[in-house]
Amino acid sequence: MARISLDIGRWVLAWFVAWGVYYALIAHEVNYISYPLGTAVYFLSATAVVLVLYKDLFLAYKDLLTSASWVIPGLALAAGLASYVVLPLVLSPPYALMVKNHDMFFLHLDVRYLFSKLFDIVFQQVLIFLLIALLLRRKLSLKHISLLCCGLFGLVHLFLLKQNGLALGGYFVLFSMAAGLTFPFLIVRHRTGLAYTSALHLLFYVVTGAVCWLCPSALI
Repeated sequence: MARISLDIGRWVLAWFVAWGVYYALIAHEVNYISYPLGTAVYFLSATAVVLVLYKDLFLAYKDLLTSASWVIPGLALAAGLASYVVLPLVLSPPYALMVKNHDMFFLHLDVRYLFSKLFDIVFQQVLIFLLIALLLRRKLSLKHISLLCCGLFGLVHLFLLKQNGLALGGYFVLFSMAAGLTFPFLIVRHRTGLAYTSALHLLFYVVTGAVCWLCPSALI
């Protein structure tokens, strides 16, 4: 139990350090849209650090990584690009939401966001995979891993309740907990599970952006 607690503690620390650094960059006007290439490099660097630090663990579970088909995330990206082109032509931007949630860059439906967000999602998926691998190494059942991920994913998103309000913040907390319940089963039990979780992760932001443009009052 002590080793599991230590693994989880290190994972939570890595999550908050990575996002703490990025929010510091946002405070200096470095974000998905203003500096998409810089943002991509940051998340690639963070991903590389995690892969190097836990190289042996990733190698031990490499079959779950190498079996993923990236056609599925490619289709999700195509859907995102289509919505980012079409929706601004027929709808007005949700300005009230944008002003209230200046850190939610997906609201802009900007292709630069979609590009840089891909690298953010790769980083998050690597962290999610790492957590699952750590818990598998400790011989936890998939059911217990799923419940732990549900609680942890909700926990690391709680700050959004204060930052973005009950509606939008709560929306992110609930969907992050749903991801925690389902992602471990997809990644461990399905040959292309990591591809599905990556695609779902990207589609979440695409669909949320579309919903905010279609019905901006829903998440104010």
